[in-house]
Amino acid sequence: MDTKRGQDLVASAEVENGVGRDAAPIVATRLQAYAAIPYVAESLEAVVTGVRDLASALGAAAGFISLEPSYGLAHRAAVAASRPKERTGIGEQRFRERRARLRYSDRIGTELAGVDWGTFLGPGHLERVDLGELRRSGAFARVVEVSPKLGYLQISNDPLDDLTDGFEARLALARRALAPLLMDVSSISME
Repeated sequence: MDTKRGQDLVASAEVENGVGRDAAPIVATRLQAYAAIPYVAESLEAVVTGVRDLASALGAAAGFISLEPSYGLAHRAAVAASRPKERTGIGEQRFRERRARLRYSDRIGTELAGVDWGTFLGPGHLERVDLGELRRSGAFARVVEVSPKLGYLQISNDPLDDLTDGFEARLALARRALAPLLMDVSSISME
């Protein structure tokens, strides 16, 4: 996946542990990781399994997998550091949820800003919801206990569904199933 000089990036990843930041003293070291990689249908299962394994190895408190139509949009979604771009499949609710990830990042260990095609539940979430009940809800195509402290929920078997207008109906079912964990994002600005 070599990007030639002058061409657009196609993939990136970063793991950050907070060391070396010019911020106020950090009480507990915060580890963040993201990856933006090209979608290859034939590699989907291997990539999802690899991301689940990485999340488990890092002791993830929360996380998500989504499909975006370009590297730039994938990077923006991953770092949550800017205003999400509007696209098919991103309605007002989901727009607010994506912005809330950054604004309420101190709460992601116990609450979810929103749901994506793939959503990770860490120990703070699993104390409040049961994976068996989520499996029985019918809102998810896949519910996996990655480890005793990490769960993974997948809304459909095809991440391309994330790029359709019909995906919002699936997200609504998932939001109902995860209601005890969801933050109120109604105050998040659309501007």
